[in-house]
Amino acid sequence: MKFTLCFLVLFTCVEMKKENKPNMIIDIFYDSLNANSIFFTHTSLGNAIVHEDLLKIVDVNLHPGGLCTETILEPPDNYIFTCPNGKNENLGNMLEICIIHLITNKIQSLQYIFCLESNIPSSQDFD
Repeated sequence: MKFTLCFLVLFTCVEMKKENKPNMIIDIFYDSLNANSIFFTHTSLGNAIVHEDLLKIVDVNLHPGGLCTETILEPPDNYIFTCPNGKNENLGNMLEICIIHLITNKIQSLQYIFCLESNIPSSQDFD
């Protein structure tokens, strides 16, 4: 099933390029220490980084903190983010948001996030 879906997406992207259409946009909402997100990072994201040609026809937009809740405090621009897996996940999401905004080269930012997700165990204490 996964192979079929990947092939279908790749085929669609190649056909779009033949017709000079813009890249397919894939928005991915995730959390840094979520087990499914880690699995995604180790498989799909890792494969996309290895096959850089895929990233030439697909625009991948990562959105860390997809399962977190946000509370707006007074005065404006003060926020509290609460993530399902606690403060470590909150910190991981914030680091990845910074990576996305500070590293403008898409492949490099994906490589940094892949490295971070691959090397920080969920039980790591950042205090």
